[in-house]
Amino acid sequence: MKATGMTRKVDELGRVVLPIELRRTLGIAEKDPIEIFVEDEKVILKKYQVHQACMITGDVSE
Repeated sequence: MKATGMTRKVDELGRVVLPIELRRTLGIAEKDPIEIFVEDEKVILKKYQVHQACMITGDVSE
């Protein structure tokens, strides 16, 4: 895991703002879906990638 030196506070509605520099680096745009994972005591955010199935075979590729 790479340290960024960035910290943000959680607001009263439970929201956290991702800094623009981080969003640009990760290719996250406004309205992009984000997956949320929990591992031990870590919250992991990942840009959601839609995997589409082939109409003929049903296979899913990335």
